[in-house]
Amino acid sequence: MSDAEIERLIQGVDRLVWQLAYKMWPTLPDHAKIWMDVEDLYAEGMVQLCKKAPTWDSKRSKFTTFTHTVVWSHLYKVRMKFYAKKRDPGAGAFVDLEDADLYVRPAYNADDPVIVDAVIAEWFGSAS
Repeated sequence: MSDAEIERLIQGVDRLVWQLAYKMWPTLPDHAKIWMDVEDLYAEGMVQLCKKAPTWDSKRSKFTTFTHTVVWSHLYKVRMKFYAKKRDPGAGAFVDLEDADLYVRPAYNADDPVIVDAVIAEWFGSAS
């Protein structure tokens, strides 16, 4: 398939990509909507479609079905990146229950200044 044919097919599904972008945008979390607009989702979808369009096989599906699948799955991945939690790299470690008492910090009396100073020194280093 020539580049001109691919370009013609992509121009023919422009409206579908806009519809998918408008459908996905309300599902984004609020912190993502602040800086990501529908136009950004449209651009993401079109870039992905341009990358995948040469792999389209007319014997397997219509181009609109191919477009819907490619663009929607990519926009869904973009959306899920915003829901991914940022974690401490060591936060996923598993601890055996028998060894759990080694990892649990005992409670301390916040009224005792010696203990409070020791905890502050442990957290932030010694003052000297």
